Amino acid sequence: MKPGLKVAAQASGSRAVVMFSGRLVGGVEAAVLLSRVRRLLGRGARRIAIDLSGARMMDCSGLGLVLACRRA
Repeated sequence: MKPGLKVAAQASGSRAVVMFSGRLVGGVEAAVLLSRVRRLLGRGARRIAIDLSGARMMDCSGLGLVLACRRA
């Protein structure tokens, strides 16, 4: 069984924290992270922290996705 990626966010004014748990390995499932960051930016967040403490595993695709969030 392949565990999924769970993404949650907390926002306060122009600041937000995106937290995820599970495996960040790219693909459609992991694109949820980028989508969540873009949604927060659209709602006025200007400083977004990504909490990696729940990551069980991240490959180079997952790392690339985190870096893509910086350019979102």
